[in-house]
Amino acid sequence: MDIALIGGHGKVALHLIPLLNAEGHHVDAVIRNPQHEPDVVDAGADAVVADVETMDTDTLADLLRGRVLQILFGVFALVIATTS
Repeated sequence: MDIALIGGHGKVALHLIPLLNAEGHHVDAVIRNPQHEPDVVDAGADAVVADVETMDTDTLADLLRGRVLQILFGVFALVIATTS
């Protein structure tokens, strides 16, 4: 499964990425700060530098199309299935 992980540099996300990889999933970690890219790559995700707070709807939809979306709020995860 392809997963877009928004908040991909957070503490929970950095622990979650290797677990998702171990289950055979591909993870794109969405991060705002390009300096965080090495951390998410080391955890096993592909880094996607993007600020979802400032994206227009079409750009955000393109980013998420065909993926399961994981949004991390602190220690809580909300999973939303996206349309393909």
